[in-house]
Amino acid sequence: MTTFSKSLDSQIFESLMEGFQVIGFDWTYLYINEVAARHGKSTREELTGQDMREMYPGIETTELFRQMKYCMETRTATRFENHFQHNDGTQEWFHICISPVSEGLFVLSLDITETKLAAQKLQKANDSLEETVKIRTSELVEKNKEITDNLQYAKRIQDVMLPNKNEFFQRFPDAFILYKPKDIVSGDFYYMHTYQDTTYLAAADCTGHGVSGALMSMIGHEKLCDSLIRQKNTGTILSTLNQGIRRSLRQSEGNYSTLDGMDIALCAINHHNKTLQYSGAKRPLWIIRKDSQEVEMIKATRQSIGGLTAGDQCFETHTIQLNPGDCFYIFSDGYADALSKCGKRIKAQLFRKLLLKVSKRNMREQKKLLDRFVQRWISGFEQLDDMLVIGVRV
Repeated sequence: MTTFSKSLDSQIFESLMEGFQVIGFDWTYLYINEVAARHGKSTREELTGQDMREMYPGIETTELFRQMKYCMETRTATRFENHFQHNDGTQEWFHICISPVSEGLFVLSLDITETKLAAQKLQKANDSLEETVKIRTSELVEKNKEITDNLQYAKRIQDVMLPNKNEFFQRFPDAFILYKPKDIVSGDFYYMHTYQDTTYLAAADCTGHGVSGALMSMIGHEKLCDSLIRQKNTGTILSTLNQGIRRSLRQSEGNYSTLDGMDIALCAINHHNKTLQYSGAKRPLWIIRKDSQEVEMIKATRQSIGGLTAGDQCFETHTIQLNPGDCFYIFSDGYADALSKCGKRIKAQLFRKLLLKVSKRNMREQKKLLDRFVQRWISGFEQLDDMLVIGVRV
């Protein structure tokens, strides 16, 4: 089984109503679910590990293969409708989505034959058009519900990896987590791990959002756990995490067909002596001292985790003494990048002013005020990215 198919429970793929397959660079079927196998009038056992060109002679002359080859070579995604004429004379239509992944190609196929055939019948039955449209609309609503239900199932799996809220507030009684995924599943994730008197807290922003970002976040979470088992210094943890991500995505082999990775802010808070150790990959740490009127900004190392970052990349470690009443914040870039309908972003400068304005409030009120502000800012406009802001008062 490939790295891609291991990254999520295979039951998710088998529960999909759509066909799901991963095609290798040598055109072999690395993974295919039962639905996709049925689309090709074959079985998983017959196709897995086989060259698609040998299993379907003549496929090289089809529009499907042309689109797949283009995506394989250019590493770009595409979607289109494809018409199949089988040897037995039957016809089928599919909506095809193709995206590049580290192993080759990810192909999602939705059988739209019923919709196509229904459309043909509608042209011959104008007298029943209104009733037929109602039937088809109902079916589309049900199909959308099925897709949404599958995404909700994926979200439940993703939520399991997030820290337990009760445990978080036991470690940090005056704190908040503002977590606003753009879609049902998210490319942002937060992390907490306690070791003796120290709690590790992270805010991570993975490449992409939605399903692609969620897949990356699952890999990132797993590799962060592995790094914390082996290392305790935040800078060394990020270096180990970078190496783990590169291995998982085969970037360590010099294959940069995928530049996926993540930005992250990682803190280690010693509850006994109130010290904070911080390291960041493109994500900073902001501190507002008690009774201060400015934001103390600790800059991150200007390299991401994974992608083109070198395997021996080091990440700077900062140690900060905290005092009672001090607040610190870690976050993804989604909040500051929020876009209003008039095309203006919040940006870091306004974000800092907002934090200074609310910093004297308790953390629960701070969360409400920050959430209310960003909702008003993007009112009437689509949220463009996942948002994650974590605030803690010591």
